[in-house]
Amino acid sequence: MIIKKLIYLFCVLISFYSREKSEDTPSNLNTDFNQKILDGYFVTTIAFDNQGNAWIGTFKQGIIKYDSKGITVYNSANSIIPDTSVVYDIAVDSKDNVWIG
Repeated sequence: MIIKKLIYLFCVLISFYSREKSEDTPSNLNTDFNQKILDGYFVTTIAFDNQGNAWIGTFKQGIIKYDSKGITVYNSANSIIPDTSVVYDIAVDSKDNVWIG
């Protein structure tokens, strides 16, 4: 239940952030977070580490790490995560170890 609340809060915050407009940025460049980052991914869970990185689990699409530099997708091409895996839960411990289930 708390995961769903965190996902909702994360999406709301990103939505507000992505809708901010500066005077020197054309409005057509201001796109929604889902279109920019998560387009085409079926998100199942999100966890945050102590550095503020988001670890996003997906349905048979690997794990996405979202940080200030952008995204990194971990899947069968660059990790031991098989393409058929569904990530039901992600947890980050106090030492920033990421646990997936």
